[in-house]
Amino acid sequence: MRGWRILVFVGLAAIPAALGLFVSLLLRHELLANFIYTGRYYVDLAWMVSAGSIILSVLCGMVLVPVWFSGHVKRMRSQIQADALEDRRRFIRRLDHEVKNPLTIILLSLSNLQNSPSLSREESSSLARASQQVQRLQKLVVDLRWLTELDARTTERSRIDLREVIRDAVQSACPEEVSPRIRVHYQEVPWPVGTVLGDRDLLVTALRNLLDNALKFTEDTGQVEVRASDDGRAVTLEVADTGIGIPAEEMSQVFEELYRGQNAKRISGSGMGLALVHRIVSLHHGSISVRSREGHGTVMTIRLPLASAD
Repeated sequence: MRGWRILVFVGLAAIPAALGLFVSLLLRHELLANFIYTGRYYVDLAWMVSAGSIILSVLCGMVLVPVWFSGHVKRMRSQIQADALEDRRRFIRRLDHEVKNPLTIILLSLSNLQNSPSLSREESSSLARASQQVQRLQKLVVDLRWLTELDARTTERSRIDLREVIRDAVQSACPEEVSPRIRVHYQEVPWPVGTVLGDRDLLVTALRNLLDNALKFTEDTGQVEVRASDDGRAVTLEVADTGIGIPAEEMSQVFEELYRGQNAKRISGSGMGLALVHRIVSLHHGSISVRSREGHGTVMTIRLPLASAD
């Protein structure tokens, strides 16, 4: 197919030269020869046409060849990106398969050791930290798998009530003893929050990740709020907390894969949660933004287009 494209471009560039040569041959025929007197010089029209056609062919080539080359480079770049993405998917699938069982066994073994009555306080604390890091590795692998599979996944498009999404996300993000820390506010006036089109499971996952972060970086005495509103064009979903906040110089990096803020190093996490949320929101043609003040708290804002009334 690429060979045909090359032939087409070469043919288009050569057309002016071929026409010029044909006209030149006609003009040079003794029946059609025509000389123009210009004072001291005679100009052969045949040679003028030949030279002009060659120049026109060169100009056409200068325009057409870069166009073809640019398209060729774009196709090659797209193919390279697609191959790299598929290689990444295969690697993550293999990683998930290979580490899932060992991590589960390690976690169970640590749990059994922690239940031993002969442990000292220091030993128990060390086992708890080890268990926490194993859980972090488990979540990292799961989030990586989610992130790499999103592009290959068929996103459902059904009407979704955000009340149900928020309810399910709150239930899965925190146990009953923690849920009182979360306050949920829905807009009811001047109209209730409308529905959106999308994949319900993905939206629950996105909101749950935001709630996980908010709870993790907020002390037990702090609060987390979920707010849903509708401006007639889009639904705005906010998750606000009174946690440690994000330094101003790090705000532009929070949605990068594996990125963790300097003030979050002591708190367990995979660094994949917000990257996953960002990808899910993008798949729903929405946007996500962050406002934060270090030491005071953070507000994550998702905007999703409303479903049409049809």
